[in-house]
Amino acid sequence: MKIESKTWQAIVFDFDGTLAGLNIDFALMRAAVLDLPLCRSIPEEKLTGLYTLEMIETAALIAKRNKKDASRFRLEAYSVIAEIEMAAARKGKLFPSTKTLLAELKKHSIKTGIITRNCRAAVLRVFPDVELYADATLTREDSQNVKPHPDHLQKALGILGVSEKDAAMVGDHPMDIMTARRAGSCAVGVLTGSADEKSLRAAGADLILANASAILGHL
Repeated sequence: MKIESKTWQAIVFDFDGTLAGLNIDFALMRAAVLDLPLCRSIPEEKLTGLYTLEMIETAALIAKRNKKDASRFRLEAYSVIAEIEMAAARKGKLFPSTKTLLAELKKHSIKTGIITRNCRAAVLRVFPDVELYADATLTREDSQNVKPHPDHLQKALGILGVSEKDAAMVGDHPMDIMTARRAGSCAVGVLTGSADEKSLRAAGADLILANASAILGHL
């Protein structure tokens, strides 16, 4: 499948599993949050099926309704997951082709961005010179609504000065595909993370590649 390059004034990438190896233990992260005293007091069904960040925010809303200290819980919960993210980042590595990919896109006058639900400190641990390669990097601290909410991608594109219809979002998870589709951008899935082709197709991927660098063959 060939995507017309005129629609790609910008390409925004997910980070873990797309530009860097995926080694965050999400099951451990979820279990650590569920083990917090506030979460143990909430009926399990209230948090079932939620991603960890959404689980934290749901628990915080429940705490607020019950006149408990939601702000303190948020600080505690985000501190817990940041520790897990940083432990993973200390062992993390960029894919060998990542810097070349981003440099090549700049040569093609295509703006580049990164959006991630990870914390900024973890991204910088793995990719300390990210600002030299990507035109915009938005972690969870930089967006009130993180992906799969389209705001995360739209905010990055706003910084890049590119409209949604002229951009592509590249990621290894169905969440990335949903983000792109909700924003109105081209949705590109890659097979370097935890998701297989079937799940990326089901999420609505316009294009599926072996890895992010393969996108250079579609310019």
